[in-house]
Amino acid sequence: MSSKVQWGGHVVERRDGESVLDALIRSGSDVAFSCKKGSCHVCLLRAVHGTPDAESQSDLRASLRERGYFLPCQMRGPGDLTVERPRSEDLSTQAWVIEKDRLAPDVVRLRLELGAAFTWLPGQFVNLRRADGIVRSYSSASCPEQDYYLDLHIRHDPQGVMSHWIYSDLKVGAEIEIQGPYGSCHYHADEPERSLIMVSGGTGLGPLYAISRDALHKGHRGQIFLYHGARTREGLYLHNELVALAARHSNFHYVGCLSEEQHADFPHGLVSDIAMQRHDQLAEARIFLCGPPAMVQAARWQAIGRGASRSRIHADPFTTAAPYMPKDAETVASIAPDPELWAALDQGAGLTAILTDFYDRVFADTRLRPFFHNVTKRRVIEKQYEFLHELFTGNDVYFGLRPFNAHHWMVISDDLFDYREALFEDCIRRYGLPQHLMQRWLAIHERFRADIVKTTPRGIVEDGVERYLERFDSVPLAVGSICDGCGAEVAEGTVVRYHMRTGLIYCPACQPADSRPASDSASHT
Repeated sequence: MSSKVQWGGHVVERRDGESVLDALIRSGSDVAFSCKKGSCHVCLLRAVHGTPDAESQSDLRASLRERGYFLPCQMRGPGDLTVERPRSEDLSTQAWVIEKDRLAPDVVRLRLELGAAFTWLPGQFVNLRRADGIVRSYSSASCPEQDYYLDLHIRHDPQGVMSHWIYSDLKVGAEIEIQGPYGSCHYHADEPERSLIMVSGGTGLGPLYAISRDALHKGHRGQIFLYHGARTREGLYLHNELVALAARHSNFHYVGCLSEEQHADFPHGLVSDIAMQRHDQLAEARIFLCGPPAMVQAARWQAIGRGASRSRIHADPFTTAAPYMPKDAETVASIAPDPELWAALDQGAGLTAILTDFYDRVFADTRLRPFFHNVTKRRVIEKQYEFLHELFTGNDVYFGLRPFNAHHWMVISDDLFDYREALFEDCIRRYGLPQHLMQRWLAIHERFRADIVKTTPRGIVEDGVERYLERFDSVPLAVGSICDGCGAEVAEGTVVRYHMRTGLIYCPACQPADSRPASDSASHT
C-alpha cells in the first residue's frame, strides 16, 4: 500500500519501501539533505499531521520527538504525513568563535562558545550552518563537565566548501549557527570495568580524545587503548597531550601509528591493522571507530573476526559527498581460502545445511523477505553457496554478480545489515561450528558491508562507470526467478525487463506499458 506525503501544498505518492526523503527528492521538492544515512540530520523535518515511525525518530532528543520531528531519510514505513521545514527556534543555537588555531598543517581546532542551555556528550556531533545554508557535521572533541567551550577538530580540504571556508575565511569573534547535538558515539558510564578499544584516523581522533577524557573523569577502571593513525609524524597532532594523559592514568594507553613516514618512536602501518593485531579477543570490549570510511571498515571487520559484539561497536565514518564506489572485486581477491573452515563444513554439505536453515528463516521474516520477492529460495541458496564455495576454497565456481551489483537496488541500513548478520550467526551457531571459525566467517561477511549498506538505490557499476536506469532495462537473469507480471518461472540467462528502482522483472511475454529501450538509460561516472 502506498503512502502520501504532503509538502508545500502538493502531495507526493511514496512507493513501497521508499523513504520520505527519496519521495520528496524524486518529486522535485526543495528539501535539504546531505548524507542520507541518518547521521548528519540535515534533512530533519517536522510532521504537522501523521505519526513518524520509531526508527526515523530514534536518534533525536526527546524534545524534538515530542514536537513531531523525524529524519525523512530513515522513514520507510507506511503512513501518510504532512510535513514542514524545521522551525529555527526549535533547532538552532548561535555560537561564537572564541579561538581558531592550527593543530597540524591541515587541521584546525575551532573553539566555540554557546549558551548555558546547550550541552553535549563527548563524541557526539553537531551541524554547523553557514549563512548561505551550507551545512556540515563535525564531532565534538571536548567534555562539557571539564571544558567550557565546544571544540571541533576540522581537517582542511581545499575542495571542501565548508572546511575551506572555516580554514581560510571564518574569523575569531564571528557568529555561526549550530544544530544538535546528535549521535550515539559516547561513553557508557554503566560499564566502568569494560575494556575500551578506540581506533582513529586523522581528525577521527577528536571525538575519541573527548570520550577517553570523559571516561577517565568518571572513574573508568577498565583498560582504555587509544590508537591514532596519520601518514606522517606531524599528523599526530595531539601526541604530547595524549602522552601526558597516559602518564597521569595507568589504565590509559596511547599509540600513535604512521602509515607513510618511518619513525623509530611509532609503529609503521595502517592503524586498523596495528590496533587489531594487539587485541586477539574482543568479545567483551566496547569498540569506538572514527575517521576515514576505509579505516573504519577495515577495523570493523577485523574486530568482528576477533569476536567483537556488533552491539558494542560504535562506528563513525567521516563520509564525504562523493558517492561510494564498489571495491568488492578487490575484496574478493584479497580473501585467502580457508581449508579448515571448508573441512568443518563437511566439504560443502554443512554449507548447504546452514544456508537452507538461514533462507528458510529469511523467507519467513517480515524485514528480510521483501528483498527476495522476485527470486526463488532454491536459486538464492544455490548462488550464495557458489559465492561462499569460491571464497572458502579458491575454486573458480561463481559466475554471478559481486555483492555491490547484486544488491545495488536494495536500500539496506546498517541496522538491517546487523539484523541479518545476527540471524546468520544464530544459524551457524546451531550447526555447531567452533567459535574461531564462526568469527572468521562473520568477518568475511563484514568486509562487504560498505558494498551492501546504502540509503538510496544505486546503479550497476561496470569498469568504474555507474549506469542509472530510470525505468526499465533489458538484462539477462543471473539467477532463475519469477515474473512479476504473470507469475511464470523465468530461467537463468533469460533476457528480462528489469525495473531498477523496484527490482521487478518481466518475462518476454510481459511488456510493461511504460518500458523504454535500453538506449534511453542514463549513465554517468
